[in-house]
Amino acid sequence: MITMIVLLIMSVEDLLTMKVHNFLQVVLLIVTLWNNVPSISQIIISISIYIGYIIYEQKTKVKIGGADIKIVCILLLAGISNVIYMLFWASLTGLLYALVTNKHKIPFVPFIWIGYTIVNI
Repeated sequence: MITMIVLLIMSVEDLLTMKVHNFLQVVLLIVTLWNNVPSISQIIISISIYIGYIIYEQKTKVKIGGADIKIVCILLLAGISNVIYMLFWASLTGLLYALVTNKHKIPFVPFIWIGYTIVNI
């Protein structure tokens, strides 16, 4: 429940500014670690994805929402199968939103929140 509230606050900030402060990401990390003890494999996968993102960003000079990647990596620490379903719903709702509004750049954290909420209700 606390995770949903933190994600909701992050969603509002992302909607308003297209950014999410690092402080909120640290709060999400603390809440996630408080509620779950990640396995070594979850930690390795999460760190590997984040390092892969950093390498991709450095090589291509393309910015694709660093907060989105960090949030997904943090949520991976809570369980991999839930994150896969969450990303499915987040991507589906984000795609539908982008098609309906005809926007090319959208804040993705609100859709992560929607996906997380769908999967955890």
